[in-house]
Parts: sequence; C-alpha cells; structure tokens
Amino acid sequence: GIVNSFKPDMDEVNSFAVYPNPVRNKLTLYVNAEKESHTELSMMDITGRMLFKQPVQIQKGVNTISINIPTLPAGTYVVKLPGMQSAKVQVVQ
Repeated sequence: GIVNSFKPDMDEVNSFAVYPNPVRNKLTLYVNAEKESHTELSMMDITGRMLFKQPVQIQKGVNTISINIPTLPAGTYVVKLPGMQSAKVQVVQ
C-alpha cells in the first residue's frame, strides 16, 4: 500500500488535526498546545449528540495522541477539544 506520512501544519498554537481521515477505529490527534492541560476529547455526530468522551493529557507544544474510537455507523462526526477549534472526521466501516 501507499504510505502517507501526513503531518499537519502545526504552526498555529491551540490547533489540532485528525489523522487518518477517513478513519475506521483508531484516530490520531496532532495537537499544538500553548500550555500543558488535562482535558477531555469528545466526539459527537453532526446533530450534536455526544458519542463518547475520553480524558487526554496534553503537554505544551506538539502532541500526538492515539484514540481508539467505538464502532460507529459510517458518516461525518465532530471531534472537539475544549479551547480549540473542532475538527470534522469521516468514519468508514
């Protein structure tokens, strides 16, 4: 297969990117944080219904966080981290 060494543009502080997109069951967040924080990642459907939450520890600077997501129907979902812009992710089965 093709290896995609995707690294998002992480110049912007307090931003994050989701990879791969579309995702099956494990997503990776690249987070650029201005300060260390203990926060909570949440994932919801496009109607705003909460599907799951997971506590995450974020260090100052660029972080790589892997998250196992539950089995979800194929579709578009929103990933949120408090204090940062949300990201849309496509889930495929």
